[in-house]
Amino acid sequence: MRTDEMLKDPVMQALAGLPVREPDRRRAERTRARCRAAIERQLAKDLFLDRVATSFSRRILEPALVAALSAVFLIEVARRALQLYGF
Repeated sequence: MRTDEMLKDPVMQALAGLPVREPDRRRAERTRARCRAAIERQLAKDLFLDRVATSFSRRILEPALVAALSAVFLIEVARRALQLYGF
């Protein structure tokens, strides 16, 4: 919407006539403090979950995956060797 259209629009004219209200400073500060605290709690929770997931991945998942792939590789090598020698 262009500026000249906004001046002709009755809704925009009604909005322009409304008084400007400022929020109470103490209430705004309390709201900001609560929001910041909630964000910090969420960030701490996410950081903890990332650490747990990383720990699980490094300690359990990666070695299990390497062991499984190694076992599959060794089984395939043995199978092909036996097939090569006619067993």
